[in-house]
Amino acid sequence: AFFLSHSWKDASLGHAPNLVASLEDASREMVWFDSQMMADEDQFQSRMEEGVRNARCIILCLSRVYLTSRNCLLELQWAIEEHLRRGKRLVVLAMEPEVSFSAVAAWNNKEGLTFQHTPPPGNGGWAGEMKVHPHTVSVILKYLLGFNIYQEWAGHDGDNPPPEAQAARGQSGARDTARPARSRASEERQVGRLRRSVAMRRG
Repeated sequence: AFFLSHSWKDASLGHAPNLVASLEDASREMVWFDSQMMADEDQFQSRMEEGVRNARCIILCLSRVYLTSRNCLLELQWAIEEHLRRGKRLVVLAMEPEVSFSAVAAWNNKEGLTFQHTPPPGNGGWAGEMKVHPHTVSVILKYLLGFNIYQEWAGHDGDNPPPEAQAARGQSGARDTARPARSRASEERQVGRLRRSVAMRRG
């Protein structure tokens, strides 16, 4: 199975149905994703964690707004834990040019990231200044810059996406950056640091 992690407040909301359909058609496997927001947050988080833990491949639809969402950060934490502990494949898709590899590499983890957010047409979300916490920036710089960040989806809208086969290539055996050999103790230390960083961001 796959797990698709995305924000309800950025362009990934328009992409998700097409990407899910493409993945399910190409792989004949189920894709977990939050097709509707749930009123019960505890139930929501429990179901999303179950989806991440049971997936063999986790797809992160990365955007600056994604990195300000408590639920998205939890999914990101679980995904990185699964990669560190069990070697699960992570596929990172940039939903906007501002989270391309070169853009992210230039972020400053001491200052965080402040930006003006404009919701996609028809989204109806909040507009204005938003900030990615410095601890979240540190997590991204530490854990995600070792992966390819695919940019085919950046700058497209849900009605005119790029070929889904490009974004779905992670399911066909395309390689991420090779997972370095680590001892169990080293992995547990990294997971502990990751949890503390995400907890500080949520606090």
